[in-house]
Amino acid sequence: DRGALSRGLGEDFEVLKGTLKKYSVGSPAQAAVEAIVEMMAEDGLSAEGVEDIEIRLPQDSAVIVDGRLMPSINVQYLVVGTLLDGGFSFAMAHDVDRMNRADTQAVISKTRLVPDATLAGTRAASVTVSRKVNGSVVSTSRNVTHVRGTPAFPMGRDEVIAKAQDLVVPILGQSKAAEFCERTLSLSQELSVRSLLSCMV
Repeated sequence: DRGALSRGLGEDFEVLKGTLKKYSVGSPAQAAVEAIVEMMAEDGLSAEGVEDIEIRLPQDSAVIVDGRLMPSINVQYLVVGTLLDGGFSFAMAHDVDRMNRADTQAVISKTRLVPDATLAGTRAASVTVSRKVNGSVVSTSRNVTHVRGTPAFPMGRDEVIAKAQDLVVPILGQSKAAEFCERTLSLSQELSVRSLLSCMV
């Protein structure tokens, strides 16, 4: 059907149907990372005194991210690295040496991945972190059913900027990265690509 090549041309844009991940990780790990990020932001969770971390993922996809050698698809490392850093970063998620460091492995050894049949067919996650606080064990949990970044649940402008800056600030510096992001989001106002790239040098 050659007509399919031009059907909807100029009207139907496939890029708007694409997924732009909030976190640069293996897809089944996204909800677990979001859970730990939310707990740090909303519950004041930190890595201090961690006794146990339980990650529950769908039974049918947990194996994809279970203890893998690549950091970006190792859910135990991604959760622990995010917790230790107080936030997620692209650099942390792709750092093999960091994953294998003794301090990181010490916390990973307290982390359990539980394949959960009740979550099968979803991209959900449940994370529970137990910590010793003032001599008592306190547990904090979070269930995440959807992570922003799909056409049905897109990231907001601030989330897109935060993801972009995580990548470009180390290269361009804070001020140039901010200018680059702002101008990219206003692309229709740029006179040329050369003009846009001028803020990168």
